[in-house]
Amino acid sequence: MPLKLTVFPPDLPGRQVVLSEGCRYLLGRSPEADVVVADGRVSGRHLLIDGRSGSWRISDQASKNGTRIAGRPLDSTTLEGPVWLNIGGVPAFAEPQSRQATRADEQSQERRRAAAATLNQGLHGDLAARILLKRCLDALLQLSGCERACIWMSGAAMSGNTMSGDTGALRPLMLRGAARPRPSRSVIETVAATGKHCIASDTAGAEAELQRGSIERGGIRALVVLPLITRGRCLGVLYADSLSPGKLFTELDIDLLSGLAAQTSVALAVSRLRGELDGLAASAPLHT
Repeated sequence: MPLKLTVFPPDLPGRQVVLSEGCRYLLGRSPEADVVVADGRVSGRHLLIDGRSGSWRISDQASKNGTRIAGRPLDSTTLEGPVWLNIGGVPAFAEPQSRQATRADEQSQERRRAAAATLNQGLHGDLAARILLKRCLDALLQLSGCERACIWMSGAAMSGNTMSGDTGALRPLMLRGAARPRPSRSVIETVAATGKHCIASDTAGAEAELQRGSIERGGIRALVVLPLITRGRCLGVLYADSLSPGKLFTELDIDLLSGLAAQTSVALAVSRLRGELDGLAASAPLHT
């Protein structure tokens, strides 16, 4: 029975690997490890994952920061089912699954990629700005699996005067979902200023130290924020968050959402040239 292992480094999407039954894998920070986790809290040879006996046995390799399973210190144990691990402080989810389930996962990923391509084709600058924004946020909700999404644009970008790295005053143009709690503006501004996406998954099930306590205290359990960049300039950001526990973002999620952000950036740039975004900004935010 294969083992699906998803590791969630801080501020990064989860990296998912499927380990084959009948094999043994070393997890650690060392480049020579079979599963490399490049985090300073993880030892070079941290964890042994052994599937040669027909079941999956995991053993801590006298690591500096240790391993915890379901919140308890781990020396060695056999996995009986899905379980959260804390690998030196880095959360991971281990799930033994049948070969049929593994194939079903692969097919699901292909369907998601196809759906993302279809959604992206529906975003183009010929649309009226209001329709474009609605389609964008509907696609964002569908691809992210979140309950709420919004789009923020910089005043400088909408006027066409933005310089690289100059975001101007950020304005919310449209929100889909609940108005409360308020979206995390500090994260939005940071993404707009740096041009780098931000991801926070809800890994509390691993009893990991939350990286964004202020977000959780505000009622937001997980979020993803992506910059809208065209010709080296940041027009604004796409924002989606989850108010329900357990939302996890993987590399596939970020790959699909980054493609959506790129397509949205092009469509918004065309719409901006037609002057439509200025009119929407005057009445922003639009809550639909």
